[in-house]
Amino acid sequence: MNKIVCLLSIMIFLQFNLNSQTGWVQQNFGNQEFWSVYFIDQNNGWIAGFLSAILYTTNGGTNWGGGSTGTNSTAMSVYFVNNNLGWAVGTAGYIVMSTNGGDDWIIQNAVQDYQLNSVKFIDDSTGFAVGVNYSDGTGIILKTTDGGSNWDQEIFPNEYEFTDIDFIDQEFGWIAGKGIVMKTTNQGISWLTQNLNTSVYLRSIDFTDQNNGWVVGGLGDPFVTIFHTSDGGSNWIRQNSEITGRLESIFFINQYLGWSVGYNGLIIKTTDGRTYWGYQYVSSAYDLRSVYFIDENMGWAVGSDGVIFKTTDGGGVTFIGDDEAKLLKEFSLAQNYPNPFNPSTVISCQLPVNSNVTLKVYDILGRQVATLVNEEKPAGSYEVQFNASGLTSGIYFYQLLVSALQSKDGKADGYSETKKMILLR
Repeated sequence: MNKIVCLLSIMIFLQFNLNSQTGWVQQNFGNQEFWSVYFIDQNNGWIAGFLSAILYTTNGGTNWGGGSTGTNSTAMSVYFVNNNLGWAVGTAGYIVMSTNGGDDWIIQNAVQDYQLNSVKFIDDSTGFAVGVNYSDGTGIILKTTDGGSNWDQEIFPNEYEFTDIDFIDQEFGWIAGKGIVMKTTNQGISWLTQNLNTSVYLRSIDFTDQNNGWVVGGLGDPFVTIFHTSDGGSNWIRQNSEITGRLESIFFINQYLGWSVGYNGLIIKTTDGRTYWGYQYVSSAYDLRSVYFIDENMGWAVGSDGVIFKTTDGGGVTFIGDDEAKLLKEFSLAQNYPNPFNPSTVISCQLPVNSNVTLKVYDILGRQVATLVNEEKPAGSYEVQFNASGLTSGIYFYQLLVSALQSKDGKADGYSETKKMILLR
Protein backbone atom coordinates (compact mmCIF):
# COMPACT_ATOMS: atom_id res chain seq x y z
CA MET A 1 0.00 0.00 0.00
CA ASN A 2 2.81 2.46 0.90
CA LYS A 3 4.53 1.82 -2.45
CA ILE A 4 1.32 2.64 -4.29
CA VAL A 5 0.82 5.84 -2.33
CA CYS A 6 4.40 6.96 -2.95
CA LEU A 7 3.80 6.77 -6.70
CA LEU A 8 0.74 9.00 -6.59
CA SER A 9 1.02 12.34 -8.34
CA ILE A 10 -1.21 15.23 -7.38
CA MET A 11 -2.12 18.47 -9.06
CA ILE A 12 -3.32 21.75 -7.66
CA PHE A 13 -6.46 23.10 -9.23
CA LEU A 14 -7.19 26.79 -8.75
CA GLN A 15 -10.93 27.06 -9.27
CA PHE A 16 -12.21 30.07 -11.24
CA ASN A 17 -15.75 31.13 -11.97
CA LEU A 18 -15.81 31.04 -15.78
CA ASN A 19 -18.95 33.14 -15.95
CA SER A 20 -17.42 36.19 -14.28
CA GLN A 21 -14.20 38.02 -13.65
CA THR A 22 -11.82 36.48 -11.16
CA GLY A 23 -10.59 38.05 -7.97
CA TRP A 24 -12.08 41.20 -6.49
CA VAL A 25 -14.13 43.19 -8.99
CA GLN A 26 -14.96 46.84 -8.38
CA GLN A 27 -18.71 46.75 -8.43
CA ASN A 28 -20.00 50.21 -7.73
CA PHE A 29 -19.23 53.71 -6.51
CA GLY A 30 -21.30 55.87 -4.21
CA ASN A 31 -20.87 59.28 -2.69
CA GLN A 32 -20.46 57.98 0.85
CA GLU A 33 -17.83 56.60 3.15
CA PHE A 34 -18.84 52.97 3.68
CA TRP A 35 -18.30 51.40 7.13
CA SER A 36 -20.25 48.15 7.21
CA VAL A 37 -21.52 45.50 4.79
CA TYR A 38 -23.89 42.65 5.61
CA PHE A 39 -25.59 40.06 3.38
CA ILE A 40 -28.25 37.57 4.42
CA ASP A 41 -27.96 35.53 1.20
CA GLN A 42 -26.37 35.92 -2.25
CA ASN A 43 -28.93 38.53 -3.32
CA ASN A 44 -30.01 40.57 -0.30
CA GLY A 45 -27.48 42.84 1.36
CA TRP A 46 -27.02 46.22 3.04
CA ILE A 47 -24.22 48.80 3.34
CA ALA A 48 -23.99 51.40 6.10
CA GLY A 49 -22.14 54.64 5.57
CA PHE A 50 -21.88 58.39 5.87
CA LEU A 51 -24.93 60.63 6.03
CA SER A 52 -28.54 59.63 6.06
CA ALA A 53 -29.07 56.66 3.70
CA ILE A 54 -28.34 52.97 4.09
CA LEU A 55 -27.92 51.21 0.77
CA TYR A 56 -29.55 47.88 -0.04
CA THR A 57 -29.54 45.42 -2.93
CA THR A 58 -31.83 42.55 -3.88
CA ASN A 59 -29.71 41.26 -6.77
CA GLY A 60 -26.28 40.68 -5.28
CA GLY A 61 -25.07 44.23 -5.78
CA THR A 62 -25.87 44.71 -9.45
CA ASN A 63 -28.12 47.57 -8.34
CA TRP A 64 -28.25 49.46 -5.06
CA GLY A 65 -31.10 51.50 -3.60
CA GLY A 66 -31.22 53.58 -0.46
CA GLY A 67 -33.64 54.23 2.35
CA SER A 68 -33.37 57.42 4.45
CA THR A 69 -32.68 56.87 8.16
CA GLY A 70 -34.06 60.27 9.07
CA THR A 71 -30.75 61.28 10.69
CA ASN A 72 -27.62 63.15 9.62
CA SER A 73 -25.30 60.75 11.40
CA THR A 74 -22.85 58.17 10.08
CA ALA A 75 -24.17 54.61 10.17
CA MET A 76 -21.28 52.50 11.46
CA SER A 77 -22.89 49.03 11.46
CA VAL A 78 -25.91 47.29 9.96
CA TYR A 79 -27.45 43.88 10.74
CA PHE A 80 -30.60 42.08 9.51
CA VAL A 81 -32.23 38.97 10.97
CA ASN A 82 -34.24 38.33 7.78
CA ASN A 83 -34.99 40.05 4.47
CA ASN A 84 -37.20 42.65 6.17
CA LEU A 85 -36.16 43.19 9.78
CA GLY A 86 -32.90 44.92 10.60
CA TRP A 87 -31.10 47.57 12.63
CA ALA A 88 -28.27 50.06 12.10
CA VAL A 89 -26.25 52.06 14.64
CA GLY A 90 -23.95 55.03 14.35
CA THR A 91 -22.74 58.39 15.55
CA ALA A 92 -24.81 60.55 17.89
CA GLY A 93 -25.93 57.31 19.52
CA TYR A 94 -28.49 56.60 16.81
CA ILE A 95 -30.18 53.23 16.56
CA VAL A 96 -32.61 52.84 13.66
CA MET A 97 -34.81 49.89 12.70
CA SER A 98 -36.35 48.81 9.40
CA THR A 99 -39.23 46.38 8.94
CA ASN A 100 -39.30 46.51 5.12
CA GLY A 101 -35.78 45.62 4.06
CA GLY A 102 -34.35 49.12 4.31
CA ASP A 103 -36.92 51.18 2.42
CA ASP A 104 -37.92 52.97 5.64
CA TRP A 105 -36.22 53.41 9.00
CA ILE A 106 -37.55 54.20 12.49
CA ILE A 107 -35.38 55.97 15.07
CA GLN A 108 -35.23 53.97 18.32
CA ASN A 109 -32.41 55.66 20.24
CA ALA A 110 -30.26 58.81 20.13
CA VAL A 111 -27.64 60.00 22.64
CA GLN A 112 -25.53 62.81 21.23
CA ASP A 113 -22.41 61.96 23.26
CA TYR A 114 -22.29 58.36 22.02
CA GLN A 115 -20.79 56.68 18.98
CA LEU A 116 -22.22 53.21 18.49
CA ASN A 117 -19.83 51.08 16.40
CA SER A 118 -21.48 47.67 16.10
CA VAL A 119 -24.89 46.01 16.35
CA LYS A 120 -25.83 42.32 16.54
CA PHE A 121 -29.18 40.62 17.16
CA ILE A 122 -29.56 37.08 18.46
CA ASP A 123 -33.18 36.86 17.31
CA ASP A 124 -36.08 39.18 16.46
CA SER A 125 -36.20 40.56 20.01
CA THR A 126 -32.77 40.33 21.65
CA GLY A 127 -29.92 42.48 20.42
CA PHE A 128 -26.82 44.42 21.46
CA ALA A 129 -25.09 47.63 20.38
CA VAL A 130 -21.61 48.67 21.56
CA GLY A 131 -19.59 51.85 21.34
CA VAL A 132 -17.98 54.68 23.26
CA ASN A 133 -19.00 57.84 25.10
CA TYR A 134 -17.34 60.83 23.40
CA SER A 135 -17.17 62.93 26.56
CA ASP A 136 -15.21 60.56 28.80
CA GLY A 137 -14.16 57.59 26.63
CA THR A 138 -16.14 55.03 28.59
CA GLY A 139 -17.24 51.86 26.84
CA ILE A 140 -20.98 51.46 26.23
CA ILE A 141 -23.04 48.27 25.92
CA LEU A 142 -26.74 48.59 25.08
CA LYS A 143 -29.11 45.60 25.19
CA THR A 144 -32.72 45.16 24.14
CA THR A 145 -35.08 42.24 24.68
CA ASP A 146 -38.09 43.78 22.93
CA GLY A 147 -36.81 44.46 19.43
CA GLY A 148 -35.36 47.85 20.31
CA SER A 149 -38.35 49.56 21.90
CA ASN A 150 -36.22 49.81 25.07
CA TRP A 151 -32.45 49.65 25.45
CA ASP A 152 -30.71 48.96 28.78
CA GLN A 153 -27.22 50.41 29.26
CA GLU A 154 -23.97 49.25 30.86
CA ILE A 155 -20.91 51.50 31.20
CA PHE A 156 -17.31 50.28 31.46
CA PRO A 157 -13.97 52.03 32.19
CA ASN A 158 -12.65 54.51 29.65
CA GLU A 159 -9.85 52.28 28.35
CA TYR A 160 -12.33 49.82 26.84
CA GLU A 161 -13.80 51.87 23.94
CA PHE A 162 -15.82 49.07 22.35
CA THR A 163 -15.60 48.62 18.57
CA ASP A 164 -17.32 45.33 17.62
CA ILE A 165 -19.58 42.58 18.98
CA ASP A 166 -20.28 39.00 17.86
CA PHE A 167 -22.61 36.27 19.11
CA ILE A 168 -22.55 32.64 17.92
CA ASP A 169 -25.77 31.53 19.66
CA GLN A 170 -28.24 32.61 22.33
CA GLU A 171 -25.69 32.63 25.15
CA PHE A 172 -22.10 33.06 23.90
CA GLY A 173 -20.83 36.44 22.74
CA TRP A 174 -17.66 38.54 22.57
CA ILE A 175 -16.85 42.26 22.36
CA ALA A 176 -13.64 43.82 21.02
CA GLY A 177 -12.24 47.07 22.38
CA LYS A 178 -9.05 48.98 23.00
CA GLY A 179 -6.58 46.23 23.87
CA ILE A 180 -9.21 43.89 25.35
CA VAL A 181 -11.86 41.31 24.54
CA MET A 182 -14.92 40.72 26.73
CA LYS A 183 -16.92 37.48 26.81
CA THR A 184 -20.38 36.49 27.99
CA THR A 185 -21.80 33.00 28.43
CA ASN A 186 -25.22 34.13 29.66
CA GLN A 187 -26.62 36.40 26.95
CA GLY A 188 -24.90 39.51 28.26
CA ILE A 189 -26.04 39.32 31.87
CA SER A 190 -22.36 39.39 32.87
CA TRP A 191 -19.10 39.97 30.98
CA LEU A 192 -15.60 38.59 31.63
CA THR A 193 -12.58 40.62 30.48
CA GLN A 194 -9.93 38.76 28.44
CA ASN A 195 -6.55 40.51 28.31
CA LEU A 196 -4.53 40.07 25.12
CA ASN A 197 -1.43 41.96 26.34
CA THR A 198 -1.77 44.59 23.64
CA SER A 199 -2.66 48.27 23.72
CA VAL A 200 -3.70 48.60 20.06
CA TYR A 201 -7.27 49.17 19.00
CA LEU A 202 -8.95 45.87 18.21
CA ARG A 203 -11.34 46.77 15.40
CA SER A 204 -13.19 43.58 14.54
CA ILE A 205 -13.96 40.21 16.13
CA ASP A 206 -15.41 37.03 14.64
CA PHE A 207 -16.13 33.59 16.14
CA THR A 208 -17.19 30.47 14.24
CA ASP A 209 -18.06 28.37 17.30
CA GLN A 210 -17.62 28.44 21.08
CA ASN A 211 -13.87 27.84 20.76
CA ASN A 212 -12.45 29.40 17.59
CA GLY A 213 -12.30 33.15 17.19
CA TRP A 214 -10.17 35.94 15.74
CA VAL A 215 -9.72 39.61 16.48
CA VAL A 216 -7.84 42.15 14.34
CA GLY A 217 -6.77 45.76 14.58
CA GLY A 218 -4.04 48.30 14.19
CA LEU A 219 -3.07 51.88 14.98
CA GLY A 220 -0.20 52.23 17.40
CA ASP A 221 1.75 49.30 15.96
CA PRO A 222 3.42 49.18 12.51
CA PHE A 223 2.38 45.56 12.03
CA VAL A 224 -1.14 44.22 11.67
CA THR A 225 -2.70 42.81 14.79
CA ILE A 226 -4.25 39.35 14.43
CA PHE A 227 -5.04 37.21 17.46
CA HIS A 228 -6.57 33.73 17.40
CA THR A 229 -8.10 31.63 20.17
CA SER A 230 -9.05 27.96 20.09
CA ASP A 231 -10.45 27.83 23.62
CA GLY A 232 -13.11 30.53 23.62
CA GLY A 233 -10.70 33.31 24.55
CA SER A 234 -9.00 31.87 27.63
CA ASN A 235 -5.79 32.11 25.61
CA TRP A 236 -5.10 34.34 22.61
CA ILE A 237 -2.12 33.83 20.29
CA ARG A 238 -0.83 36.60 18.03
CA GLN A 239 -0.32 35.74 14.35
CA ASN A 240 1.65 37.20 11.40
CA SER A 241 3.62 39.94 13.09
CA GLU A 242 5.58 40.53 9.84
CA ILE A 243 2.61 41.83 7.85
CA THR A 244 2.48 45.62 7.93
CA GLY A 245 -0.71 47.62 7.78
CA ARG A 246 -3.92 48.34 9.63
CA LEU A 247 -6.76 45.82 9.61
CA GLU A 248 -10.35 46.97 10.10
CA SER A 249 -12.54 43.89 9.60
CA ILE A 250 -12.37 40.10 9.74
CA PHE A 251 -14.78 37.38 8.65
CA PHE A 252 -14.62 33.56 8.75
CA ILE A 253 -17.04 31.09 7.19
CA ASN A 254 -15.60 28.18 9.21
CA GLN A 255 -12.65 27.61 11.54
CA TYR A 256 -10.21 27.43 8.61
CA LEU A 257 -11.28 29.87 5.90
CA GLY A 258 -11.31 33.61 6.52
CA TRP A 259 -10.53 37.07 5.17
CA SER A 260 -9.43 40.36 6.73
CA VAL A 261 -9.34 43.80 5.12
CA GLY A 262 -7.82 47.14 6.01
CA TYR A 263 -6.19 50.37 4.92
CA ASN A 264 -4.51 50.90 1.54
CA GLY A 265 -6.51 48.15 -0.15
CA LEU A 266 -5.15 45.44 2.12
CA ILE A 267 -6.91 42.07 1.81
CA ILE A 268 -5.44 38.94 3.39
CA LYS A 269 -6.82 35.41 3.42
CA THR A 270 -6.15 32.23 5.38
CA THR A 271 -7.12 28.65 4.56
CA ASP A 272 -5.85 27.07 7.78
CA GLY A 273 -7.14 29.63 10.29
CA ARG A 274 -3.99 29.63 12.37
CA THR A 275 -0.59 29.99 10.75
CA TYR A 276 -0.57 31.47 7.27
CA TRP A 277 -2.19 34.55 5.73
CA GLY A 278 -1.68 35.38 2.05
CA TYR A 279 -2.33 38.57 0.12
CA GLN A 280 -5.12 39.44 -2.30
CA TYR A 281 -4.60 42.88 -3.81
CA VAL A 282 -7.08 45.50 -4.91
CA SER A 283 -6.39 49.18 -5.53
CA SER A 284 -4.37 50.78 -2.73
CA ALA A 285 -6.36 53.98 -3.26
CA TYR A 286 -9.10 52.74 -0.92
CA ASP A 287 -9.22 52.02 2.79
CA LEU A 288 -11.36 48.92 3.27
CA ARG A 289 -13.42 48.87 6.46
CA SER A 290 -15.74 45.87 6.26
CA VAL A 291 -15.78 42.42 4.66
CA TYR A 292 -18.54 39.81 4.53
CA PHE A 293 -18.86 36.38 2.84
CA ILE A 294 -21.92 34.18 2.43
CA ASP A 295 -19.92 31.10 1.39
CA GLU A 296 -16.36 30.17 0.40
CA ASN A 297 -16.65 32.00 -2.94
CA MET A 298 -18.98 34.99 -2.74
CA GLY A 299 -18.11 38.03 -0.67
CA TRP A 300 -18.03 41.82 -0.53
CA ALA A 301 -15.65 44.45 0.86
CA VAL A 302 -16.48 48.15 1.24
CA GLY A 303 -14.61 51.26 2.25
CA SER A 304 -13.55 54.80 1.48
CA ASP A 305 -14.82 56.89 -1.43
CA GLY A 306 -17.92 54.73 -1.70
CA VAL A 307 -16.03 51.74 -3.08
CA ILE A 308 -17.63 48.28 -3.25
CA PHE A 309 -15.64 45.20 -4.23
CA LYS A 310 -17.24 41.82 -4.92
CA THR A 311 -15.74 38.39 -5.50
CA THR A 312 -17.34 35.17 -6.73
CA ASP A 313 -14.22 33.00 -6.42
CA GLY A 314 -13.03 33.62 -2.89
CA GLY A 315 -10.98 36.62 -3.92
CA GLY A 316 -9.01 34.87 -6.65
CA VAL A 317 -5.34 33.98 -6.28
CA THR A 318 -3.78 34.41 -2.87
CA PHE A 319 -0.10 35.19 -3.33
CA ILE A 320 3.02 36.86 -2.06
CA GLY A 321 4.85 39.80 -3.58
CA ASP A 322 8.54 40.62 -3.57
CA ASP A 323 8.25 42.46 -0.26
CA GLU A 324 6.39 39.60 1.38
CA ALA A 325 8.57 36.69 0.24
CA LYS A 326 9.89 36.18 3.75
CA LEU A 327 6.39 35.13 4.84
CA LEU A 328 6.44 32.05 2.64
CA LYS A 329 9.72 30.19 3.03
CA GLU A 330 8.82 26.56 2.47
CA PHE A 331 6.65 24.32 0.33
CA SER A 332 3.71 22.98 2.28
CA LEU A 333 0.51 21.01 1.84
CA ALA A 334 -2.33 21.64 4.28
CA GLN A 335 -4.85 19.15 5.59
CA ASN A 336 -8.08 19.34 3.65
CA TYR A 337 -11.06 20.96 5.32
CA PRO A 338 -13.54 19.92 6.35
CA ASN A 339 -12.32 16.41 7.10
CA PRO A 340 -14.28 14.13 7.12
CA PHE A 341 -16.24 15.72 4.27
CA ASN A 342 -19.42 15.22 2.24
CA PRO A 343 -19.29 15.73 -0.69
CA SER A 344 -16.84 18.66 -1.12
CA THR A 345 -13.61 19.60 0.57
CA VAL A 346 -10.85 22.19 0.10
CA ILE A 347 -7.10 21.51 -0.12
CA SER A 348 -4.50 24.28 0.02
CA CYS A 349 -0.76 24.50 -0.53
CA GLN A 350 2.01 27.08 -0.47
CA LEU A 351 4.75 27.61 -3.06
CA PRO A 352 7.75 29.79 -2.13
CA VAL A 353 8.92 29.94 -5.78
CA ASN A 354 7.48 29.50 -9.27
CA SER A 355 6.86 25.78 -9.79
CA ASN A 356 5.38 23.05 -11.94
CA VAL A 357 2.63 21.55 -9.82
CA THR A 358 0.57 18.40 -10.34
CA LEU A 359 -2.35 16.89 -8.44
CA LYS A 360 -4.38 13.67 -8.65
CA VAL A 361 -6.67 11.91 -6.19
CA TYR A 362 -6.58 8.15 -5.51
CA ASP A 363 -8.67 5.72 -3.52
CA ILE A 364 -7.32 3.40 -0.84
CA LEU A 365 -6.37 0.78 -3.47
CA GLY A 366 -4.26 3.28 -5.39
CA ARG A 367 -6.71 3.76 -8.25
CA GLN A 368 -6.85 7.24 -9.72
CA VAL A 369 -10.28 8.80 -9.18
CA ALA A 370 -9.67 12.40 -10.27
CA THR A 371 -7.17 14.49 -12.21
CA LEU A 372 -7.59 18.20 -11.75
CA VAL A 373 -4.85 20.30 -13.44
CA ASN A 374 -1.21 20.08 -14.43
CA GLU A 375 0.47 23.43 -14.93
CA GLU A 376 3.00 26.01 -13.88
CA LYS A 377 2.10 28.20 -10.90
CA PRO A 378 3.77 31.35 -9.57
CA ALA A 379 4.80 31.60 -5.93
CA GLY A 380 1.82 31.93 -3.68
CA SER A 381 -0.95 30.13 -1.85
CA TYR A 382 -3.46 28.04 -3.79
CA GLU A 383 -6.64 26.10 -3.16
CA VAL A 384 -8.48 23.20 -4.74
CA GLN A 385 -12.13 22.36 -4.19
CA PHE A 386 -12.58 18.62 -4.65
CA ASN A 387 -16.11 17.34 -5.21
CA ALA A 388 -16.55 13.63 -4.47
CA SER A 389 -20.26 13.42 -5.23
CA GLY A 390 -19.72 10.41 -7.49
CA LEU A 391 -17.59 8.47 -5.02
CA THR A 392 -18.43 6.12 -2.16
CA SER A 393 -17.54 6.65 1.49
CA GLY A 394 -14.01 5.75 2.43
CA ILE A 395 -10.39 6.83 2.70
CA TYR A 396 -8.75 8.77 -0.14
CA PHE A 397 -5.27 10.22 -0.61
CA TYR A 398 -3.95 13.43 -2.11
CA GLN A 399 -0.25 14.10 -2.68
CA LEU A 400 1.45 17.29 -3.78
CA LEU A 401 4.27 16.87 -6.33
CA VAL A 402 6.26 20.02 -7.16
CA SER A 403 9.22 20.79 -9.41
CA ALA A 404 10.55 24.29 -8.74
CA LEU A 405 11.26 26.53 -11.75
CA GLN A 406 13.48 28.79 -9.66
CA SER A 407 15.36 28.16 -6.47
CA LYS A 408 15.72 30.00 -3.22
CA ASP A 409 19.39 29.05 -2.94
CA GLY A 410 20.54 28.50 -6.54
CA LYS A 411 19.84 24.78 -6.47
CA ALA A 412 16.95 22.87 -8.01
CA ASP A 413 14.15 22.26 -5.52
CA GLY A 414 11.42 19.64 -5.49
CA TYR A 415 8.76 18.67 -3.03
CA SER A 416 6.13 15.98 -2.51
CA GLU A 417 3.77 15.17 0.33
CA THR A 418 0.81 12.84 0.78
CA LYS A 419 -2.16 13.34 3.09
CA LYS A 420 -5.25 11.29 3.86
CA MET A 421 -8.84 12.49 3.67
CA ILE A 422 -12.10 10.76 4.59
CA LEU A 423 -15.34 10.87 2.62
CA LEU A 424 -18.15 10.16 5.08
CA ARG A 425 -21.73 10.02 3.82
